Amino acid sequence: MGFLAELIQELLRDNNKVKIISSQRNGRIVKRNIVPLWQEKNWTRKGKRLIGYYRTKYGAYKGEIIESYRGAYQFYILNPPSCLSRHSHFACFIPKQRGVYEVHFYTKAKTPDEGILAIEKILVESHRL
Repeated sequence: MGFLAELIQELLRDNNKVKIISSQRNGRIVKRNIVPLWQEKNWTRKGKRLIGYYRTKYGAYKGEIIESYRGAYQFYILNPPSCLSRHSHFACFIPKQRGVYEVHFYTKAKTPDEGILAIEKILVESHRL
């Protein structure tokens, strides 16, 4: 069976779980990692809550994500760095109590992974200001 036939069979079998990497000399199929980012980053699930750390090269900041209803998430960070106050998105970090901030998104994160990545990006940018 030729490469193209194998590729088509693989795509039909796995349905969106495959990404194709090819070059002029060699085409190969590589299975996409389907482990959620929050698991890769060692967040732990406790019911409808995820607990872990927003990690950057500048530090790790304890966080919590709560699924309030299917597909709707609330993101929290404990004691974010003071340099965050210089970032244009500082207003999106709403103080709640005892160092806990809720993070508001203009466009709601559809998955915990989206929120984790967005918050980590803001934290990194804050340190560079």
